[in-house]
Amino acid sequence: ALLLAPEFHNMGEPAAVGARAVEEPQELPDPRNYKAMVLLYLAGGADTFNLLVPLECSLYDEYVEIREQVALLPEKLHKIATDGQSCESFGIHGELSYVKELYDLGEAAFFANVGALVEPMTYASIKDGSGEKCTGLFSHSDQTLAAFTLDCQNNRASKEYLQTFSEALEAAEVLGEQVNNANLDTKFATSSDLDRQFKQVAKLIASRHERKAERDIFFVRQGGWDTHGSLEKNLVENFNMMNNALKLFAEELKSQGVWNQTVVVTHSDFGRTLTPNSGAGTDHAWSGNHMILGGALHGGRVFNEYPDSLLTGSEQDIGRGRLYPRFPWESAMVPIAEWMGVDEGDLSNIFPNYYNFNRTKHFIPKESLFAF
Repeated sequence: ALLLAPEFHNMGEPAAVGARAVEEPQELPDPRNYKAMVLLYLAGGADTFNLLVPLECSLYDEYVEIREQVALLPEKLHKIATDGQSCESFGIHGELSYVKELYDLGEAAFFANVGALVEPMTYASIKDGSGEKCTGLFSHSDQTLAAFTLDCQNNRASKEYLQTFSEALEAAEVLGEQVNNANLDTKFATSSDLDRQFKQVAKLIASRHERKAERDIFFVRQGGWDTHGSLEKNLVENFNMMNNALKLFAEELKSQGVWNQTVVVTHSDFGRTLTPNSGAGTDHAWSGNHMILGGALHGGRVFNEYPDSLLTGSEQDIGRGRLYPRFPWESAMVPIAEWMGVDEGDLSNIFPNYYNFNRTKHFIPKESLFAF
């Protein structure tokens, strides 16, 4: 797990400023309050159309038709209810039993039909080239960098960006003694790297008073999502690992009394094809569905508009089982930033493409996503 230092708490690419002056360390004031965001990065491009599946409606029939042998039967899904979608019921992957529990408590939500966008796209603007697309749209390296900067049309790591990242790593190392002094109430399993990362984040949060922290952004990475083969087996393993780690993490934060001040949000390189390949896997695509967890959520809902159709030839289909996203990553990240305390006037500095979108149409309102 990586704790991003305060100077790295932005999603856009910092402008080059030249050599930095040496600054003397200053005594930090006592914090007024605390909030934290944990970005759970599903490295490799997660197949999230088997994370969130329409149920008991015509879209499920389309899902079964297009997904063929990788489609999940209803008995392998946890049924959830929502409003504002063309389907009243969805299913979440059967290994995510704790996420289902949080959803029913209003402490988990999903945001659908998302991906890396420079601006709103249509089928016509994609095909005739009039719409501006991200650089290296289906490339792991390009879209990983795009996920960190949300500036996907300018995928370059500047010298200043790399220097700032290096300083964040050095700052994290300095926290070693404070982290070692932190005590946890939950006995974390350490059988997986994901368990160990969430344990480290929990210890960093437990040290918030000693660190005099008001805001933290943490990065947790789970690999194994580049599922070109054996999708069903890989998703069972990955979601099981995720579910167990999230359960321990949430229980620890509830014990610390900071679950209401923490959000966990998933992110990935890109989505995957609805159509399977010959190896019972799926390939690099674009749109996907993700989730957000936390005690302050107005959860128990699927936000954004799930695709109207999943079939070949539908409006969002751009070929080879790939759907383009109707909503940008910013649809969830903007309200999270506002909840963290970012002023509206600073949003365009954090999100380079902020003004390319219609705030009402493309971003989830903070008041809808968060209860407090």
